[in-house]
Amino acid sequence: MQGLYQQGDLAVINGVHYPFANHSHFRSEDIWYNLDPVGTGNGGWFGSYLDWAGFIGTDVPCLNMGSSVNPAFSPTDTSVLAIKKLSELDFPASGEKSFKKDTVVDLYAASGLADPALYPELVSMGNTGAATINKMEEYYLPGNGLGNAGKVEALMLSSSGKYSKNNPLVYDSALNSDVNPEVAYGGGLARDLRHVAATIRSDVGARFFHVQTGGFDTHASQENGFFHSYLLKKVSESLVGFYQDMNTAVTMPSGYTGYLEGSLIDKVLIVVWSEFGRTIRQNAYGAGSAGTDHATSAPVFVAGGSTIGGQYGVYPQLDNPGVENEDDLRMTYDFRDVFGTVMENWLNVPAAQLVPGGALLPSTAATDPDGDSYTAYNSIGFL
Repeated sequence: MQGLYQQGDLAVINGVHYPFANHSHFRSEDIWYNLDPVGTGNGGWFGSYLDWAGFIGTDVPCLNMGSSVNPAFSPTDTSVLAIKKLSELDFPASGEKSFKKDTVVDLYAASGLADPALYPELVSMGNTGAATINKMEEYYLPGNGLGNAGKVEALMLSSSGKYSKNNPLVYDSALNSDVNPEVAYGGGLARDLRHVAATIRSDVGARFFHVQTGGFDTHASQENGFFHSYLLKKVSESLVGFYQDMNTAVTMPSGYTGYLEGSLIDKVLIVVWSEFGRTIRQNAYGAGSAGTDHATSAPVFVAGGSTIGGQYGVYPQLDNPGVENEDDLRMTYDFRDVFGTVMENWLNVPAAQLVPGGALLPSTAATDPDGDSYTAYNSIGFL
C-alpha cells in the first residue's frame, strides 16, 4: 500500500468514527452499516442507496463474498448475491434439474405479479428470487471445461477445466501467486478478490461488491510472531494485487469472448474500513502477552483511478484522548462524510440528497461528551 500511496493513488482519511462511540463489535458494526449512532437506523446505508438509485427486484447488481448479505446492503428492493464460492450458485436439485429450476422460476414470477399494495413482501420475494435463479448460470455451471462453464467460473478454471475457489485467474493477474508471490499472504482475502475481479471482467451486471477479513481483535499476543503485522500485510498485498489487476491492460486467452479487457481502474473504487480502532495504550508488556482493546477512531483507506491520494485530516493526537475513555482517539471525520463523499462524487448522488436526517444520511443532533454531533454533510476532497 505504501507504493500506491507514493504514486498518489491511495487516500488515507484519518480519525474516522462517529459520535457516542460504542465499544461493542456487534453494536458498532450495526452503526457502521446504518450510519445511525443513537437510533435504530433505517436499514443499511448502501441498501438505501440502491433503492434511491432505482435498482429493482429484477436487477442483480451486488455480490457479497461471504455466507450472508452484509447488512449495509440490505434491506433493498433489488437482488444481492452472497456466496463463499461460485459452486454455491448451483440450483440445488438432482434429476430433471432444468425442469425443476424453471418450475421454481415460474412460481417466483407468479408471486412477483401479486398486488404490491396488498402483498409487498411477496412481490419483492418473487422478483428477486426469479432474478437470482436466472442469473446463477452466468456465474457457475456444474460441469467440466470452458464449453460448459458459467461466464465468471470460466475465468477460474484449472488446466484440467475444473473450478475451485482456490484456482488462480486464467489470465496473468497480480492476484495470482505465480505472477505476484507476495499475494499468497492474502489467503482468503486474496481469493475473494480474485472472484470479484473475475466477476467485474465477466461483465455479468454486478457493480457493487463486499469482501471482509478478520483477526484484528488483538486483545493479547498482538505482535507475538508479528501477528498484527501479518494481518496488515494480508490486507496490503491483497488490496494492491486487486488494484494492479484492475490497472492492467489484460488480454483474455483464446476462446474467451465477451469479457472486459484492458485497464479498468478508472471505473473502480476501493474503500477499506473497520468498525473501530484499538486503544492508544497496550494492556500489558511484552510481545507474548500485550494487546490492545476496543477503541474508537481509525483510518479509512480509499484507492482507485479517480482517487486523489494523500493524507486527509489531522491524525488524532495521542495526548488528547476522548473524555469518556482515556485510551480512545478523538474523531477527526464523521463516517457519514466519508460515505457521503463516495455517494456524491463516485455514485453521482446530488449533495441535496445527502442532508442529514434524509433517506441516506441520518443525523445525530445531540452532542456527545467529546463535543461531536452530526447535523451537516461535508464532502472530503479524496474524490
